[in-house]
Amino acid sequence: METFDSHIVSTIVSMLGGPYLAANWRGTCRHFRRLIPAPKKISAERLMAIAAHEAGPNAAELCLLARSRGASDYNQMLASAASGNGPNALPICQLAIGWGARHVHLLTQGAITSPGPASIPICDYALRLGGVRAMMTVYNLLKYPAQPIETLPQVSIIAWFCSRAEASGLTSRLTPTTVFHSVALGIAVRGGELALSCCKLIALQAKLDFADIVRKAAAAGHRQSIEICLWALAEGEVNPNWILISAAKGGGEMAIELCRVAKEKGAGDFHGMLMRAACGCGPKSIELCHLARAWGATSFAEMAVWAKQSRGPHAGEAYKLAREWAFCEPP
Repeated sequence: METFDSHIVSTIVSMLGGPYLAANWRGTCRHFRRLIPAPKKISAERLMAIAAHEAGPNAAELCLLARSRGASDYNQMLASAASGNGPNALPICQLAIGWGARHVHLLTQGAITSPGPASIPICDYALRLGGVRAMMTVYNLLKYPAQPIETLPQVSIIAWFCSRAEASGLTSRLTPTTVFHSVALGIAVRGGELALSCCKLIALQAKLDFADIVRKAAAAGHRQSIEICLWALAEGEVNPNWILISAAKGGGEMAIELCRVAKEKGAGDFHGMLMRAACGCGPKSIELCHLARAWGATSFAEMAVWAKQSRGPHAGEAYKLAREWAFCEPP
């Protein structure tokens, strides 16, 4: 019968309160004795990290116990507490800083990459400790989101960033347009159910380059690309041909729908669409080639050149199509 690994045992100990809990369970019957290894197999460093991650009511005592047994990786303790979002995450982070954790950027890194109820207090604490350097870390993380924007804690972090960017001095080092546009661009590329709401929130802070947002969102081709592009078309002077060409180049999941929307809005550069689709960069590239041909694109010799020069995964198939179409009449 398999035994529990040290991670499970450490979690039991940290959540239910006491290093001797496993020993008590082992003493109850042979079944538990087979399943649960002796507590001495739990390393002090692992106990500290798990207790900090859970950040339960006994977390501080468990971290103190682990410290007394030789644990000294306070930076790991800080990172675990910041990313765990436990009820006592902030006090554990403060405890780790007090014990000597030096990597303050782990506070914002954990809070941003694992957003939760404790993220905003932890970011405020990091801002008090690190000032504009901490805000620069938040900015760099938000420019390239690790995951789609789909939860309210993620939106809360973006709203917090918008409210603190100027007061922290970030917009003095970088222009407000650069700061807010870069974050909006990252959100538009990553997508998510709440991506458009965040883009609208950021648009209230500074003037955005909607043409750039349209190009990036259309190239990404995710499910929210259409609504982001339609919003950008309504807000700024955006040429619908940019949606057509960018979607064809990216060849993403929603590329065909994006091209149809662009055509409805007046796009007509089907030659450019065919050339970009011929690069074969996305899963929908070949279907886009057929669509561009159906809409009247005929430069198949040039399409073959684009496909041959590209390193896209579907460029070879696009090249064969171009050679085939070059010797027959368009539909």
